[in-house]
Amino acid sequence: MELEEKIVDSEGNIHKIVEILGKGGQGIVYRCLDKDVAIKVVLRDGDFVKDKESLKQYEKSVLNLSFKPIESHFPMSIPLVTLRGKQGYVMKMAEGYEPLKTFLKKPSILENEEKDGIFRINNAIQELCKDNHHMALSLSYYSQTQGLRS
Repeated sequence: MELEEKIVDSEGNIHKIVEILGKGGQGIVYRCLDKDVAIKVVLRDGDFVKDKESLKQYEKSVLNLSFKPIESHFPMSIPLVTLRGKQGYVMKMAEGYEPLKTFLKKPSILENEEKDGIFRINNAIQELCKDNHHMALSLSYYSQTQGLRS
């Protein structure tokens, strides 16, 4: 995708890309002309995924994520709508958020323990997730595998 390119979401809204905010293993995040939203595009082997089955599967996983019970204090952008014809989504622009991988690289996050056959979630994740045990397990899984379960 090129800067100034116009991207259409699944609701027919048009978003103009003006800046690359970040690149990583899962794709690219772009700032849009509308400063309230950003776009994340998922890449596979450095290229856009366009086959219909993969797009359908991706839309389902994004929809599942948007219904997860994520605590309001948790600093995470949630997909608003998917993109039309590309694996990706529109999300609310959040100033000051750090990429999740930055948070997960902190040593205390990676110190999940297994003691006597019981998996223990470390204190940093517990504190972040408060009483949401399911979210704590999901983040622990992500910190170990860099993958999400839907």
